[in-house]
Amino acid sequence: MPSWDFTIDCAQDFTPNVDVERQATTTGDYEAYSGITAVTMHLAATQGGSAIDASLSKSASERSATPGRIHATFDVADLQTYLLPTYRNKTVWLVLTKSGEMVGKSLACLVTKNGV
Repeated sequence: MPSWDFTIDCAQDFTPNVDVERQATTTGDYEAYSGITAVTMHLAATQGGSAIDASLSKSASERSATPGRIHATFDVADLQTYLLPTYRNKTVWLVLTKSGEMVGKSLACLVTKNGV
């Protein structure tokens, strides 16, 4: 059975919170990417792919209380318009980019409406 990082319920807005890390130049250890800016989240049909529609691409911002945790909100109307007809009960991918380069890995999302 597949596992998903998120479930997108197209009956409501979707606001994923993602922890982003970077490798410390001095130690090589991974740490929270505090102060990260210019990050975009988009929903793609394939792992690492381009946005299904431009409205499914959002500027992400860091949560002030949690360094390295970023979020963006995808509007319920856009989810229903661009995900439900084709992707219900299927996997789409949450892709994070910074200046056009992928940040981390794509995250698998199951598309549902009202939990089914």
